[in-house]
Amino acid sequence: MQQHLQVHNPQNINNGVSTIADVFKETTPTLVQIKKVYGREWVIDYISAWLIHLNEITNAKNKMSPNSILFVAETIYDDYSVRLADLTLFFKQVRKGDYGDFYENISEGKMLSWFQKYYAERCNFAQYQRHKENKEFSSSIDKMNPEVFKEAFKDVGEEEVKHDHEKSGMGKRFKDRLDK
Repeated sequence: MQQHLQVHNPQNINNGVSTIADVFKETTPTLVQIKKVYGREWVIDYISAWLIHLNEITNAKNKMSPNSILFVAETIYDDYSVRLADLTLFFKQVRKGDYGDFYENISEGKMLSWFQKYYAERCNFAQYQRHKENKEFSSSIDKMNPEVFKEAFKDVGEEEVKHDHEKSGMGKRFKDRLDK
């Protein structure tokens, strides 16, 4: 886990995570997994470090206050199930302006709406991937060679089935009741 924390930190924004597909390829721990090791406050501080870094590197005149940073960090942790790689990609995209310009300020509302947009894109990608994998799995099952299919079921329905209810006793008891 320590290795992932070193790779996915605000100072190492160009670590190879450039797309949501990259996030899913990474085996980084989730924020909840990190919490189990380091505690909730540590994870909130980690997210805050990303926000502080963003606050420092932008040219925005009005930056987020410490209380705003804490609020955004707690909201991201409490409301979203994400991995370290998600944070790296999100903040990389924010810095590139993928979600919009800062227009002289960084605010709670702006950061949370951008994160909500990122998370929606992430969920759509995950849903698309699952649908694609299910479709590929289904089509691989459906592509059974007709000759193999014939061979597997060649004798089905050919044998004569005899129902000898007299031997099991149950059929005889039922038949005896009907006869009465």
